[in-house]
Amino acid sequence: MFDTRLKQELAELREELSSIQQIRSSLDAEMISMTLDPQGCISSVNANFEQEMHYRRDQLLGRDLMDLMPDHVRGLDFHLRVKNALERGEHFAGVIRLLRGNGQEAWLRSILQPIRCGDGRLLHFSLYASDLTRTIESSREHENLIQALQRSMAVIEFDLEGRVLTANERFLGAMGYRLPQIQGQHHRIFCDPEESKSPQYQIFWEKLRRG
Repeated sequence: MFDTRLKQELAELREELSSIQQIRSSLDAEMISMTLDPQGCISSVNANFEQEMHYRRDQLLGRDLMDLMPDHVRGLDFHLRVKNALERGEHFAGVIRLLRGNGQEAWLRSILQPIRCGDGRLLHFSLYASDLTRTIESSREHENLIQALQRSMAVIEFDLEGRVLTANERFLGAMGYRLPQIQGQHHRIFCDPEESKSPQYQIFWEKLRRG
């Protein structure tokens, strides 16, 4: 009876270990990952880290993770949170900004997990991350484009009901309005009365509301 139960528990542990190993293999295949020792120094990195971050493994082993952070972010909240998590052996989830081997900055959405043995001693940290840099840069480019359009073109914004939210100075100057005169007013104030009462005009705004 005891032997049967022991064999069953052993089989369950093997199955659980196999599941964990499969998950880890999948994460290593798809994500940037590294292992840090209890002091926060790099003890291993995967091939994705080398490829995405433009480092060779031998350039990283033994280096403190904090050394890879750009100087200009060291006073930011995320840096202090990462530093505190490493010092206290705690979990961290959020964006970490690191320097690539080519000097460019990377934004990594990261999970830092302390790994402990049965008696609670900290063995190491596992860090898994995905690269957000292209998304951040695209967002900045989009924002810069909007700002450029705002500077060079007459722009007015409406809500889905057709009421004026705001307008830039070029629009106001060209149309001879001040913003308080039109804010909250419906688009129809800029139209001929017959046009604003037409079925086509109503259909136009209905289509916009539906997206």
